[in-house]
This record gives sequence, C-alpha cells and structure tokens, in this order.
Amino acid sequence: MPLEVRPLTRHIGAELHGIDLANSFDERAFKALHAAFLEHHVVFVPGQYLGPSDLLGIASWFGEILRNPLSPKVEGFPDVTELVTHDGRAPDIWHFDTSYAEVPPMASLLSMINSPAVGGDTLWVSMHAVYESLSSPMREFVERLSVVYESGAKGPPGHVAEHPLVRIHPETRRKSLFFDPMYSTRVPELNSTEGEALLAFLRSYVTDPTFACRYHWTDGTFAMWDNRCTLHRVASDFVGERVIIRVTVAGDQPIPAQALEPRWEST
Repeated sequence: MPLEVRPLTRHIGAELHGIDLANSFDERAFKALHAAFLEHHVVFVPGQYLGPSDLLGIASWFGEILRNPLSPKVEGFPDVTELVTHDGRAPDIWHFDTSYAEVPPMASLLSMINSPAVGGDTLWVSMHAVYESLSSPMREFVERLSVVYESGAKGPPGHVAEHPLVRIHPETRRKSLFFDPMYSTRVPELNSTEGEALLAFLRSYVTDPTFACRYHWTDGTFAMWDNRCTLHRVASDFVGERVIIRVTVAGDQPIPAQALEPRWEST
C-alpha cells in the first residue's frame, strides 16, 4: 500500500496511512516519516500498538535518545517515559518539552497504550504559523529577545535555561516563535513590568485555534512531533485512565533568529 498523508489543518498535523512502523521500519519508511514530520510538525499513525523497544528503535533513526530527568519511567526502560493519568488529571497547559534544559529535545515519539472512551485529546500549535502571523514590527522586536525557563515554575526546582524567543529551524531554516508558556519566568532584556506584559501577551496569543490541530486518540496510535517548532497540551476533559509511553530525541542548541538568514520563509 502506498503511503497516504492526510493533513489535519492548514498549518499543522497529518495522519499517515500505508506505513507499518512495528514490522517494516527501514530507510524508506524513515525517509517518508521524516518528510511528513518536517512538513506537518506532528504526525499520527493509527493502529501501530508500539511498545517501548519499538519506540526506541524508531527514535534511534532520528538521533540520540534523551532521558527526561523528571519523568516517571517504564519498568526496565530508563529511556522511556510512562504517563498514567486519571479523570482529567493531565498537563493541560501549553508547553514544549523540557524548555528548562540547556539544549531542549528535537522531538518526542508517543504510543497511546490506553485512551479514554471520551475526551483526553491532545492539541498542538504551529509556532511557525504563530510567528508568521505577527506584524513586521513585532517580529523584529521579539527576534532580539530571549526568555528564561525554570523547572520550579511548575515542578521540582533545579533546572534553569535561557533561549532565544525566535529560533531558526536547523533543517527547514524557517523561523518560529520558541516560547513555552508553562515554564517561562522572565525576559532578561526587558524590565520586570515590560517582561511580564510580553509574557502575558504571548501566553494568550498562542492559544488561537487558527494555528492548532486537535487529535482524538484511539488505542495503538503512534505520534511524533517536532519540539523545536510546536507547543502541545492535553485536554483535561476525560474520565477513566489514560496511559501513554514516550521517547524523546536529543536536540541541538537553538539558533537565534538574527544569527543567520533563513533560506526561505513562507509569506
């Protein structure tokens, strides 16, 4: 069966059909998955039923596996996170993964083990689209700024990092807003009043559904998203148990928007 890519929205998300990730993941499958991943930023493949070893095997094609220092793990698999939530108790704040790390991850790969019958969708936002929707003066302004992220803002303290507010994607060369509403604490280049106002504006602006897709899970669905140009959150509207396993791929030092000119930008 040939690969079929079904876009979910104009800006972000696609569902893939005609690919068997568990039984025939080879160089051809990797190239197809990688191309869809770069174009749509988050991709879904239903009916895969991948276990920890499967996720680790696919993730290794994309780069070095990154162990999340704060997450619970699958027994016997220290590089595989297991998240078990009940009755809507899930991270329902927009974020990208481990923004408080000096080098945030490139991507996350997920297998839905147990999806609730009702609710529990996950939403993603294209930060390319968010950046490109800003006015020209605002884009020029935020490109000169950075943001400090602290793990203690919503969890255990001890991890602090500073990243450019606009970064260049290392593969596509597109600019995107690189902003995590969950762990952001201050803008070093601005005074506290200015910084708090800007962070409040950005936290509100990224919630526009124009830039987002929303995915309803079924058991066995595989997902992979680009942590360099997306935000995500869970809709905490479900009843019962929700179980996922996840593997993270190590990233690269974010390239500030002003460091070099991108090869192209959408208009």
